Amino acid sequence: MIDEKTLKELEYDEEWGISEAEIEERFNEVIRLRKELAKVRKEPTSEYDEKKGKPYILYPDGHREY
Repeated sequence: MIDEKTLKELEYDEEWGISEAEIEERFNEVIRLRKELAKVRKEPTSEYDEKKGKPYILYPDGHREY
């Protein structure tokens, strides 16, 4: 079993000096902003359909291509 100190060390990125949670939060924000930019530019975006369990491309006109 991993003790609390070791767990905190694993969650901390030595190279960048920020936590894994912070890295994930920043990554998700970049993805969100990139999708917004693609919508403004009328470019397709990649999405994921939770019900079907499949990825798809969402085009500006609203149609999906699985």
